[in-house]
Amino acid sequence: MLSAACGVRGDPLPPRLIVPAPVADLSAARFGDQVYVQFTIPSADNDGAAPAGPGRVEVYARTAPPSDDGTDVAFDDWLDAATLVARLEVAQPAGDPAADDETEGSDALPAPGDRVTVVEQLTLAALEPAALGEDDDSEEMSDDPGGPVAGPLLGPPLPRPPARTYVVLALSGRGRESRPSQPATVPLGPAPAPPAPPRVTYDEERLSLAWSPPPTVRLPVQRTAIDAELPSQPLPPPRTPTRYEVYAAAESAAAAGAHVPRPLHAAPLAGTSYREAGPTLGVERCFVVRSVDEIDGVDVRSAPSEAACRELVDTFAPAAPAGLAAVAAAGGVNLAWSANAEDDVVGYLVLRGRGPDATLRPLTAEPVAATTYRDATAEAGVSYEYAVQAVDDAVPPNVGPPSERVRERAR
Repeated sequence: MLSAACGVRGDPLPPRLIVPAPVADLSAARFGDQVYVQFTIPSADNDGAAPAGPGRVEVYARTAPPSDDGTDVAFDDWLDAATLVARLEVAQPAGDPAADDETEGSDALPAPGDRVTVVEQLTLAALEPAALGEDDDSEEMSDDPGGPVAGPLLGPPLPRPPARTYVVLALSGRGRESRPSQPATVPLGPAPAPPAPPRVTYDEERLSLAWSPPPTVRLPVQRTAIDAELPSQPLPPPRTPTRYEVYAAAESAAAAGAHVPRPLHAAPLAGTSYREAGPTLGVERCFVVRSVDEIDGVDVRSAPSEAACRELVDTFAPAAPAGLAAVAAAGGVNLAWSANAEDDVVGYLVLRGRGPDATLRPLTAEPVAATTYRDATAEAGVSYEYAVQAVDDAVPPNVGPPSERVRERAR
């Protein structure tokens, strides 16, 4: 006997709980007494459905001693000891029923898939560790060392600073929580002091900044190797020397509520100077510098230095034109020369003098754009000397030195 069935008998499965997908790219960076927390708002639910996403996201933080990373406790206990740093409402996709409940001005809300930045100002309360509970099994230290002390005799290591850990939760419109994000941690030791305001100098080819180090500077330790020396391990390990980052001052100020400040170069600088090639003249540039120290394995940046501004005035005259030649023709003298290589040259002034070693005066009231000119006012039989000068587009314009003189007799 054969039988067939279209299903398997058994207890019905419970409905699957749909919650927002967790935040996957949380990061935190400390700049002085501010922490910039960045993450991307999930654009799907935990089942991969899209378009979907949370109704809001919440950022939590907890300060703890460095030995307490919270990994040995339940997340609910960690959350009870944490502080709500920010709550962000999330714009809902068009046509979503939850979108009907949005308030006016929702166009400014972040949407699923947007990368957002939350800035926390570190206060005294944020620096105070939040305990998860006392350890009842701690042992008192005995006065008896219990045996000989192993050498070498060193002082106790410097205490590690407390750390602040951030976690983000995404919540559905009904308040269902996603799994917590992976934590992001920053150390809370004293931040380095900012350096002195930079000194700005420039020429046509480069812009240069130089500054003095801060009082908290960590200097590199340099040591000359000795031949046949046995290998050794420094005690304690050397610290990473202080490095620096240069920022555009206007961008640094604007980033306070929008973006993590971005330096003008790819990696922190080991020295106290910075250069840019090909500066744009005719504009004002403002700069700030931050110190960067490694604290507990994490780069911590100082507050910005005082801003240094410099208007890059174009005071650089073009070079003298080359290749000037003069040819007498009926009714005048024809001139031609080579064009200057500078991009900002807008024309040339033609100079003329009567007789040998004469004082040259402008023959044209305004610069001529071409590299040829016909002197139709030359008198037949008279010997003239000519030169040309390049003029740039600066305000006021810069006039270059005269070219080499040429002599020609009109006919």
